[in-house]
Amino acid sequence: MLSCVKCGAGSNIQVCHIRKFTDGGTGLKPSPWFVLPMCDRCHAEQHLIGELSFWGGADGVYNAIDWAGELYRARNDVFEAREIVIKARVELL
Repeated sequence: MLSCVKCGAGSNIQVCHIRKFTDGGTGLKPSPWFVLPMCDRCHAEQHLIGELSFWGGADGVYNAIDWAGELYRARNDVFEAREIVIKARVELL
């Protein structure tokens, strides 16, 4: 199990889709490589304030997309995936 990419929580983890600048949209889930693990609180906040505000602007969304791509490529290696989540969280601080 992966922890929340935003706050580091280890429980109540959900799949968070990134829609901004991807192939998703309102009512259309993005492809599976545009997802990140998030706790229910961070996921709710992301929906409440919007992706641009949540990630800190367009550059932050592009970083989230990059992390999601790295996670997708590491989907069969839980140890590598955990390292990617930790790296992303450090970059968000």
